[in-house]
Parts: sequence; structure tokens; C-alpha cells
Amino acid sequence: MFRLIFGPSQVIMYSLFYPHFWGLERITMSGKEADGISSSMTLLDIMSRHREAETVFRRYDEKAGVCLCCEALFDTLDQVANKYQLDIGRILEDLNTAVRGGGEPDDS
Repeated sequence: MFRLIFGPSQVIMYSLFYPHFWGLERITMSGKEADGISSSMTLLDIMSRHREAETVFRRYDEKAGVCLCCEALFDTLDQVANKYQLDIGRILEDLNTAVRGGGEPDDS
């Protein structure tokens, strides 16, 4: 019998880098991919679906004063914005731009 034993950090890493292993492929709604990012999604949800999102979160680390991927991985974007006084509209815009392949937004 084959048994896998994972600790919490291995589960997180596998879910980020091997989403198909855990059945976390992109969710479909009526046959269409749900690529949009909403404020009710957790950082883990977003990064597991969109690898480009990590670079966006890294850019907000300095503004938040903490590593968001380390401290807020299981929080929703709404919770992160409220906790660290970040502009939720700007975060969503930056994330959706990165996901669409629009390059890095300017820091204005």
C-alpha cells in the first residue's frame, strides 16, 4: 500500500506548484474558465491559479510592512487590504493586469 504523508508546508507547496495533484485545476463556470480575480479569494487561491500573482503580492510587501505571501496566505484580498491599509481596487487592477499578461503596472 502506498501512503503519502505531508506536513502543512508541503501541502502548500504542492498546491502551488502542482495544482493538478490535488485536483485544484482552474474552476470552470458554465464551460468558461473563471480567470477573474475577486476580493473574496484568498492569496493561496489566487496564486494556485495564477503564478503571475506572486510578483504582484511581492510589490505590495513593502507597503504592507510584511511578506504577504508569508503572513496572509490564507486571508482574502479584502482582509489583507483592510489589515494592511492597502487599496483593494488597485490590487485587483494590478492582479488582473498581470494575469492577462499586460506586464507590470506603474507604481503611480
